[in-house]
Amino acid sequence: MILTPLLALAGLFQTPAPDVASDPLAPARAGLLQCYAAAIDIDRKICAGISTYTFNADGSITTTSVNVMNDDPVILLGAASVVYVRDGAECSRIADHADHFTTIDVDGVRLEGEDLAMARRNLADIITATLGNGEYCTRYTRKADGGIEAVTSVNGVEKPETRSQVLWIRPEDGWRAVPLSSPST
Repeated sequence: MILTPLLALAGLFQTPAPDVASDPLAPARAGLLQCYAAAIDIDRKICAGISTYTFNADGSITTTSVNVMNDDPVILLGAASVVYVRDGAECSRIADHADHFTTIDVDGVRLEGEDLAMARRNLADIITATLGNGEYCTRYTRKADGGIEAVTSVNGVEKPETRSQVLWIRPEDGWRAVPLSSPST
């Protein structure tokens, strides 16, 4: 059974969740990871993507993520970006998506060399054709049920197809970025 994000948050946090409206990365500053998906499977601890944030000594913020790009074959994409907070949103500038892709695994096999380069370029072309390049800003809003919804805008234009649920999770709780169709383990 998939619980509402409000119930999940009650069980995941020992203290109240930080206010994402005033500082969208407050939960990350508190050491939490970001789980996101159109539908998060609370019982099996499954997300479509998991992001980790690093707050660097020079003031910059780096996010690294693992994202499910396809269910069959299972394609996992690793990515890294420098992000910043502007007007209550998490933002980054992307000139070429391929520059941000660090790893691509297909059915558990990590691509390397020319295979990786070609897959990075193909995925980047698909994302660029769909969303474009430029400034990506994700705004997090608290929903009436207590959950958090994320919507990304590109160059100031909201992209409704990016709408997802967000759950801030503890690193030690065993969450995974895998397809929702994955068998339970």
